[in-house]
Amino acid sequence: MAVPPPSIASLQGIFLDDSFVLGVLIPYRQMSVSILAMLLPWHLRYEALPQGQLWCYRRAELVFQDVMSVVWSKQNIPGAVTVDEDGEDFGTVDVLEMDGDIYRLQGDFGVIEVHSSPPSLTLLE
Repeated sequence: MAVPPPSIASLQGIFLDDSFVLGVLIPYRQMSVSILAMLLPWHLRYEALPQGQLWCYRRAELVFQDVMSVVWSKQNIPGAVTVDEDGEDFGTVDVLEMDGDIYRLQGDFGVIEVHSSPPSLTLLE
């Protein structure tokens, strides 16, 4: 289960196991993960849902600043990275771990280890 480390306040109230990775950009000294974030009922931006809709989702960016290194493995192995049937996402975040200033994300998109300052999540809608 991808439980956000308690020290990352912007990830509290986000259920990463059901948040979908839409893309990853790695410009100079930064990494940005576009996600469709599942908000839990106690999140400040959670809204009551229309009839028949089960979960509250919002587009978001998980941004790592001051990146020293990024290692993205298992992304070019046939069958290792999967895209859903409609091609819109790369699956969910199954693991988010931190060890000091190294963060590890794992899911259908592969395994990403990033050495950076703590990430921040910004909701875009």
